Amino acid sequence: MRRFPWATPILLGVLLGGLGWATAVHADPPRPAKQRLLDRVCNLIEAHADQNGLPKDFFARLIWKESRFDPNAVSPVGAEGI
Repeated sequence: MRRFPWATPILLGVLLGGLGWATAVHADPPRPAKQRLLDRVCNLIEAHADQNGLPKDFFARLIWKESRFDPNAVSPVGAEGI
């Protein structure tokens, strides 16, 4: 007969709760919306540069020169930004 039959469930709960806390403490913080947008734009530039046989750096500089990465940019002749 065990001396403290209630000890096992309590100890197990404390250990599992501690593991959950430790995981939450060391998890990556959520990224702000601006950072997610920048990551998405970088991924799109890389993918489309590869698809079209362009160097990634060249393609990124071209977009910067044309529109400063502003999706609302419109040139005097009607060309739109990214």
